[in-house]
Amino acid sequence: MAYPASTLSPVIQPTDLTTFKSRGIGMVGRDLQQKIQEMHSEYRKLVDEFNWNKLVYESRFSFEPVIGHTYHLYMDAAGFFLSMIEPARWKKRFIASLQLGFNGRWILKECDPSFHLEDYLMGGSSDEAEEVA
Repeated sequence: MAYPASTLSPVIQPTDLTTFKSRGIGMVGRDLQQKIQEMHSEYRKLVDEFNWNKLVYESRFSFEPVIGHTYHLYMDAAGFFLSMIEPARWKKRFIASLQLGFNGRWILKECDPSFHLEDYLMGGSSDEAEEVA
C-alpha cells in the first residue's frame, strides 16, 4: 500500500521535489522564451513583407510587371513610383529594388540604406519628400 495501514506503521516522508520543479520550470521557461523570440522575429518579417508590398502596390506605374523580373522603386515630389530603369542609369531618389514573385508578392532584393520603411510608415515621409522636391 502507498499509505500507512495502521497508526503503528512508519511515517511516510514525501520526496523533496523542489529541485525537480525548479529545474523543470527553468527548462520550460527557456524553451518557451526562445519560441516566443522566434515567433516575434517571424512576425516582424511578415509585417515588413506586407508593408513593402503595400508600398509597391500603392505606387504609380504605367506598365504591367512581369513575374520574375526585378523593378526599382523611386521617390519624387509626387510620391513613390515603380520603374524598369536601374538606379545606376538614373539620377532619381532610389528606394528599393524588388522582384515580382509568382504569387503576386514583391520580394525585396535591395534597399537604399538611408530609407527606413518603419520611419516612413510612422510619418517620416514628409521630410524625405521635401528633400526630393
